[in-house]
Amino acid sequence: MGCCFSGSDDDANQGQANERSPLLAGDQTAPIPNSQRAGDDGVHGASTPLSKTDEQSMLSRILHQTANKVIDVSSTEPHSLERTEYMERSRLYLSKLSNVNTSSIPRGKPFPQGVSVPNAVLSADPVSVADINMVISASKGAEVALSGFHVEHKEPLVVTFGST
Repeated sequence: MGCCFSGSDDDANQGQANERSPLLAGDQTAPIPNSQRAGDDGVHGASTPLSKTDEQSMLSRILHQTANKVIDVSSTEPHSLERTEYMERSRLYLSKLSNVNTSSIPRGKPFPQGVSVPNAVLSADPVSVADINMVISASKGAEVALSGFHVEHKEPLVVTFGST
């Protein structure tokens, strides 16, 4: 698949479509007649080809229409609040904040219990490899001990009450 107006012929790949084969069959070098070109309003023009000045005027008209439709966001200044608007919003925020039920908000410490100075905990020496290996071996021993643990029941699991 290639360009619509690709005019190069590839003798090696005759019959096979690839990225270089033209999408339109026939003579691609011939200009498109004016009757096949749509104007800005979708109305077809005369059947005579456009002259150089007509093409230039059409391009400048398209450029002008596009420039009119573009919104330049870089020229807009950021919205700044006036002092009165700022004070009004501040009062509104404070009134809404006073209506919030603060008793339902849990009051807890930001750190876990026993950690009153977090920088002391974070700056302490890391856990040694020997301690990590000891915890791993203890957990493996507990796993082995619990894997052989079975409960044998000697009484029925369901008992009916009130029967004589």
